[in-house]
Amino acid sequence: ADLDQAISFDPKQYKAYSLRGVIWGNKGDLDRALGEYNRSIAANPGYAPAYRNRALVWMRKGDLARALDDLNSAIGIDPKYATAYSARGEVWRDKSDLGHALTDYSAAISLDPDNARTYLDRGTVCSQMSDWAGALDDFNNVIRLDPKNVNAYTNRANTKDNKGDHDGAIADYDKALELSPDNAGIYFNRGLAWAAKGDDKRAADDFSAAI
Repeated sequence: ADLDQAISFDPKQYKAYSLRGVIWGNKGDLDRALGEYNRSIAANPGYAPAYRNRALVWMRKGDLARALDDLNSAIGIDPKYATAYSARGEVWRDKSDLGHALTDYSAAISLDPDNARTYLDRGTVCSQMSDWAGALDDFNNVIRLDPKNVNAYTNRANTKDNKGDHDGAIADYDKALELSPDNAGIYFNRGLAWAAKGDDKRAADDFSAAI
């Protein structure tokens, strides 16, 4: 209601349009969210957050081309917009362009070095590129910034397992299970690590727990 009132007083309240777009997006009404972002951009074509937020809606609708266009616009307006780079990195990753994804995640981290989510995303790309050292470094940073991040422990464990460090992987799976004790996938992956070590009994126990 307050946003509606702000817009009624001043139809060019571009921030109010954009915030209303966020609300519609959170409610799952993507078309109404797009309409609000369109109004925000029409009222102020230089407002970078409206382009970035509209890109997130395009991503949810599966239109990566339009998402990329909007993120390019946001970054063109504000070259230090960290979350626009990280969002564009996600678009590149969804398009299987890992090189561009890595570049954008790195740009986002240079602008916002305390964002655990971006390290997690870049570490995932490093893993996909078989850059195990880079992946480990990024997952270590996630855990430093967010010590209860289950995905960071699981991904770091997977990376260690791929490097042949099965003991290190099992230690990380143990920690992940402390944080998420009902996660079947973690039991399964730990079972694989036990099997790689030749401990068939513990592997079988974990595989049973995963079922």
